[in-house]
Amino acid sequence: MEARPNMIKRFNKPIFGLLVGIIVPIIAFFIYFLIEHIMYGWGFVDFINRLIEIKSILPPSLCVFADLIPYFIFKKLDYWYAVKGLVYSLVIYTLIFVVLTFMK
Repeated sequence: MEARPNMIKRFNKPIFGLLVGIIVPIIAFFIYFLIEHIMYGWGFVDFINRLIEIKSILPPSLCVFADLIPYFIFKKLDYWYAVKGLVYSLVIYTLIFVVLTFMK
Protein backbone atom coordinates (compact mmCIF):
# COMPACT_ATOMS: atom_id res chain seq x y z
CA MET A 1 0.00 0.00 0.00
CA GLU A 2 1.61 3.20 -1.16
CA ALA A 3 1.25 6.53 0.55
CA ARG A 4 -0.74 9.02 -1.45
CA PRO A 5 1.06 12.24 -2.43
CA ASN A 6 -1.55 14.29 -0.58
CA MET A 7 -0.83 12.39 2.64
CA ILE A 8 2.90 12.90 2.27
CA LYS A 9 2.67 16.64 1.60
CA ARG A 10 -0.11 17.46 4.07
CA PHE A 11 2.42 18.93 6.51
CA ASN A 12 3.95 21.16 3.84
CA LYS A 13 2.11 24.26 5.02
CA PRO A 14 3.41 27.53 6.47
CA ILE A 15 1.22 27.21 9.57
CA PHE A 16 2.79 23.83 10.36
CA GLY A 17 6.28 25.29 10.01
CA LEU A 18 5.28 28.25 12.17
CA LEU A 19 3.97 26.00 14.95
CA VAL A 20 7.06 23.78 14.83
CA GLY A 21 9.28 26.86 14.79
CA ILE A 22 7.60 28.23 17.90
CA ILE A 23 7.40 24.96 19.85
CA VAL A 24 10.93 23.58 19.25
CA PRO A 25 12.81 26.49 20.93
CA ILE A 26 10.43 26.28 23.90
CA ILE A 27 11.24 22.58 24.27
CA ALA A 28 14.96 23.40 23.96
CA PHE A 29 14.59 26.04 26.69
CA PHE A 30 12.99 23.49 29.03
CA ILE A 31 15.80 21.03 28.30
CA TYR A 32 18.26 23.79 29.18
CA PHE A 33 16.32 24.39 32.40
CA LEU A 34 16.45 20.67 33.26
CA ILE A 35 20.22 20.67 32.81
CA GLU A 36 20.51 23.72 35.08
CA HIS A 37 18.15 22.06 37.58
CA ILE A 38 20.29 18.92 37.69
CA MET A 39 23.51 20.92 38.06
CA TYR A 40 22.38 23.56 40.58
CA GLY A 41 19.07 22.30 41.96
CA TRP A 42 17.16 25.47 41.08
CA GLY A 43 13.41 25.45 40.68
CA PHE A 44 11.83 26.93 37.58
CA VAL A 45 10.91 30.20 39.30
CA ASP A 46 14.45 30.54 40.71
CA PHE A 47 15.85 29.86 37.26
CA ILE A 48 13.68 32.54 35.61
CA ASN A 49 14.44 35.02 38.41
CA ARG A 50 18.16 34.38 37.93
CA LEU A 51 17.89 35.08 34.19
CA ILE A 52 15.98 38.29 34.91
CA GLU A 53 18.41 39.31 37.66
CA ILE A 54 21.50 39.01 35.51
CA LYS A 55 19.58 40.38 32.49
CA SER A 56 20.66 37.47 30.38
CA ILE A 57 18.94 36.97 27.07
CA LEU A 58 21.63 34.65 25.73
CA PRO A 59 20.26 31.26 26.92
CA PRO A 60 16.76 31.80 25.52
CA SER A 61 18.11 33.21 22.27
CA LEU A 62 20.47 30.25 21.82
CA CYS A 63 17.50 27.91 22.13
CA VAL A 64 16.32 29.21 18.75
CA PHE A 65 19.23 27.31 17.18
CA ALA A 66 17.20 24.16 17.84
CA ASP A 67 15.10 25.24 14.86
CA LEU A 68 17.95 24.07 12.64
CA ILE A 69 16.83 20.48 13.20
CA PRO A 70 13.35 20.88 11.67
CA TYR A 71 14.81 23.22 9.04
CA PHE A 72 17.09 20.51 7.66
CA ILE A 73 14.34 17.89 7.94
CA PHE A 74 11.88 20.09 6.03
CA LYS A 75 14.55 20.93 3.47
CA LYS A 76 15.35 17.25 2.93
CA LEU A 77 11.65 16.46 2.46
CA ASP A 78 11.18 19.44 0.09
CA TYR A 79 8.66 21.02 2.46
CA TRP A 80 9.44 24.54 1.30
CA TYR A 81 6.15 25.99 2.55
CA ALA A 82 6.89 24.58 6.00
CA VAL A 83 10.36 26.13 5.80
CA LYS A 84 8.67 29.45 5.06
CA GLY A 85 6.62 29.12 8.27
CA LEU A 86 9.77 28.20 10.19
CA VAL A 87 11.44 31.38 8.96
CA TYR A 88 8.38 33.38 10.07
CA SER A 89 8.81 31.99 13.58
CA LEU A 90 12.47 33.02 13.55
CA VAL A 91 11.44 36.56 12.61
CA ILE A 92 8.97 36.58 15.51
CA TYR A 93 11.64 35.36 17.95
CA THR A 94 14.13 37.90 16.60
CA LEU A 95 11.68 40.76 17.14
CA ILE A 96 10.99 39.56 20.69
CA PHE A 97 14.70 39.38 21.52
CA VAL A 98 15.41 42.80 20.00
CA VAL A 99 12.60 44.37 22.04
CA LEU A 100 13.78 42.64 25.22
CA THR A 101 17.36 43.70 24.59
CA PHE A 102 16.45 47.37 24.22
CA MET A 103 14.18 47.29 27.28
CA LYS A 104 17.20 46.70 29.55
